[in-house]
Amino acid sequence: MVCNKGSGQAAQCEVRRARQGEVRGRKRKTAKKDIIKQYRKLIAVLPNICSKTKVSKQSVVEEAIIYIEELQKQLLNNVEKQEECENWENRKTNKSDEENL
Repeated sequence: MVCNKGSGQAAQCEVRRARQGEVRGRKRKTAKKDIIKQYRKLIAVLPNICSKTKVSKQSVVEEAIIYIEELQKQLLNNVEKQEECENWENRKTNKSDEENL
């Protein structure tokens, strides 16, 4: 709809624009609140950051990366240990099967 100055339509357009601006503003505020909420969750799960102290966003991201890398190493170690145990059990089972033959 084209707004012509001096007509009743112009006032309606202004009202519509104002409402759209309010909606955009609310969406931005909601998005910002969501980001802050997720940021606080991230800080809460990082063991090397105290959530009571003020920390830069860069430090939080760096610590998150370090923590994820540590978790990946732990996971790989656990998988390797599990595979070693399974291999050992398989060898033990194979030896007992051979002895029974």
